[in-house]
Amino acid sequence: PIAAIGVAWFAWFATQAAPAIAADTRYPSAGDCAGLPKIRLVTPAGWCVGLVAQGLRFPRGIEVLPNGDLIVAEIGAWTPHRGRLSILRKARQYARETLFDGLDRPHGVTTGPDKRVYVGVAGGVFRFDPAHLAREDVIGGTSGVAALPATGRHPLVALVFDRNGDLYVNVGSHSDNCEGDKNALPDPAKPCAETEGANARGVIRKYAMRWPQGTVNGMAVHA
Repeated sequence: PIAAIGVAWFAWFATQAAPAIAADTRYPSAGDCAGLPKIRLVTPAGWCVGLVAQGLRFPRGIEVLPNGDLIVAEIGAWTPHRGRLSILRKARQYARETLFDGLDRPHGVTTGPDKRVYVGVAGGVFRFDPAHLAREDVIGGTSGVAALPATGRHPLVALVFDRNGDLYVNVGSHSDNCEGDKNALPDPAKPCAETEGANARGVIRKYAMRWPQGTVNGMAVHA
């Protein structure tokens, strides 16, 4: 059996289309891949690719829960507050449920030391307990911690915890190449202004966390 030889048994297939569509409409399938429709792709011997979900709203991030359920961040559109957070509950086939809707461009998803799920949205980070769905702001919002910059061309938030439980968060650049108004080219003899100062862009921030509360205890630019 596939599982017995330690082979990866599913892959992520999704589209920007909002309505759900039949499993074989966009990805022709034939046969079975560990209980999922097998996608007709050429793979190495012993591997197969199964269709988990499609018809999602521009999915960007995914986190696997201990029970095998999948948390999916769907940005929805570049327009603010069109995103949602979904859960694909593991059964013979994965069934999608909406956890939070109307989110502002959700992107990064990870599990914290407190086993809660942390989600990066434009301007901040929030967390929730998958068992209770009580949302709590960690950065920005009602957290008391200054919001992340959410303007410009790169507002999406990625995040990860280190072994000490501190939180690393990216702050995307405002521009693509430090261009100014009307796409004026930057002066190569001068530093890029948006990368300097207390609210610098194009950086990775390290948030020192206080546990078990899971609150921010300080912030510094890591890189």
